[in-house]
Amino acid sequence: MPTFETFVQCMVNGFVVGSGYTLVALGLTMIFGVLRIPNFGHGNLLMLSAFITLFAGQLLKIGYVWALFIATGITMVLGILSYFALFRPVRNAPPLNLLIIAIGLYFLLEAIAVFMTQGKSLWGSIPIPWQGSLKFVGATVSKQELLLLCLTPLLILGVYGFIYRTKTGNSIRAVAQDPLAAALVGIREDRVMVVTFALASALAGVAGSLVGAIPGMALSPTMASMLTAKAFVIVIFGGLGSMTGAIIAGYIIGLTESLSAGLIQGYIPFLGKGYADAYAFIILLIFVILKPEGLFGEK
Repeated sequence: MPTFETFVQCMVNGFVVGSGYTLVALGLTMIFGVLRIPNFGHGNLLMLSAFITLFAGQLLKIGYVWALFIATGITMVLGILSYFALFRPVRNAPPLNLLIIAIGLYFLLEAIAVFMTQGKSLWGSIPIPWQGSLKFVGATVSKQELLLLCLTPLLILGVYGFIYRTKTGNSIRAVAQDPLAAALVGIREDRVMVVTFALASALAGVAGSLVGAIPGMALSPTMASMLTAKAFVIVIFGGLGSMTGAIIAGYIIGLTESLSAGLIQGYIPFLGKGYADAYAFIILLIFVILKPEGLFGEK
């Protein structure tokens, strides 16, 4: 039978998982807001960032903090390049064209990761300077997980401050609300797109370095496939284009997965961790029927 300590551990795990989901979904929401298409390749930036952090630490012997900045910078550049090379030339094309390009970007980034990991000697864990774990009301949380839990709210506040307190942020919101009206008042759409892709990609890069270094995390070229699917669940759940909705939905999905898997397993073992991924999609199906516009979406 589940105990109070089990419940607390599930809550901690849920917030850890939800933090990773939220960082990816937040960037995905920003891109959807200005481009109006789901960027399927966005989740793979997290995966690439994790591998870049791994290689920087193992091959170049770079400290974890510097490796995090390097991985974030590279993913930011990749995000900007993807806009100029793939999305900008067909920005005014039918949505189906953009959707096909987004799917192609997903497979391209995955292929790059497969190429990067051909040497088996490169596999392993991301070297981090802090080891061990802490106890909290009967729950165990590693220092890397604690770092993720502490940095995620700071990053969210930073994004909100940028979007709602700066001129560039106001331009991003204007383009998301009405591109034509924004162009008429002199807002350069290209500049807004570049900044949006850069910021969204940076969030995915930070998430990759933080999540990839969690003890026991298995790095693989396909690790972002389920993450990408869940990120879209979160974006739809929160309301298309709503940053607040993406944040709240990210933590709801993370907590639901963890609590469902941990607590249900205590009563029905065969419906435990093996079905954790399914719970997010079950919630989405139910929620879409009851509230199709999402938590903060427009009808």
